[in-house]
Amino acid sequence: MASQTEWANRALIKLGGLPCINITDNSKPARTLNGMFNIVLAAELRARKWSFSIKRANLAADVAIPTFGYGAQYTLPTDCLRVLSIFTFDIGPDQSDYRTGGSSSSVFTIEGRKILYGRPFPGGPPASEEMPLRYIANIADTTLWDPTFGEAFACRLAAEAAETLTQSSDKRRMAWQEYSQAIGAAKRANAIELPSDSISDDTWITGRLRG
Repeated sequence: MASQTEWANRALIKLGGLPCINITDNSKPARTLNGMFNIVLAAELRARKWSFSIKRANLAADVAIPTFGYGAQYTLPTDCLRVLSIFTFDIGPDQSDYRTGGSSSSVFTIEGRKILYGRPFPGGPPASEEMPLRYIANIADTTLWDPTFGEAFACRLAAEAAETLTQSSDKRRMAWQEYSQAIGAAKRANAIELPSDSISDDTWITGRLRG
């Protein structure tokens, strides 16, 4: 699979530039792409549930407990960009007033790099036990990327760097258009590999149920 340098060169080629030998070179194109590579990557990974970036972990409770309001806290993995589920509870629109009769703050909240946890979900373990977690991870190893994701990422790199490297608003616009097409293809390929998401109850549904 392609390296960081190879994906950076895909971006440069899309802008009509020459490839660099290494993304760490002391050239303007290399410095520009190297400087934004990790920032753009984290944003792109966090934005969607890419199958290759989903991880699972069992979190042990921290020794320290929250100052108030919760009985335990857990530290997110260092590579966690976005929490998908805790125990068997998928993170989505807040319908906890319907499900538990109280606000979501009585169950859990995410503050900074901590999950603050108040009481178990139905069927979940006590707060002192391990917390099963599914999350979007920051996958810096490009050999693990789906190729369609890599192509979309290279398009976004090109779009982000276009103004700096070409001073051309037309090339920037064209790069964003190519990104839109590439991200659509990547999303379709990713969707084939993932099961359908259940649709979370919205306030209209829960209002009907409670009425």
